[in-house]
Amino acid sequence: MTAFSRCIACGLCDRGEASRIAASGGAYRGVMPLMLAASRSMPDFRAAAYSFSFVPLEVLREKEGVCPTRVPMVAISQFVRDKAAEVGGPLPLPPRVSSLRPLPDPDTASVGSAG
Repeated sequence: MTAFSRCIACGLCDRGEASRIAASGGAYRGVMPLMLAASRSMPDFRAAAYSFSFVPLEVLREKEGVCPTRVPMVAISQFVRDKAAEVGGPLPLPPRVSSLRPLPDPDTASVGSAG
């Protein structure tokens, strides 16, 4: 858990996130705010898990490689998703923004599902 508090708010992990931020309609504000929240206190795991749903795990893996303090972004994402699952899963989108649903993450898609 102490590794979760490494974020120094340099902003490098937010590079290239503009399209995901725009596509979220304001629900997702970038990777850095999620890393900062994980380093402090995160009382709303459901909202955070929803925000993480906009960022594929492969993107988080890439961002870990450029992070100067090596924040474990994938581990934080998994921790948040697990905690959210314990209390009902990620928050659902309001009906007025249902068109903004994030794309399914291929890393978490069901194995062997037809598609």
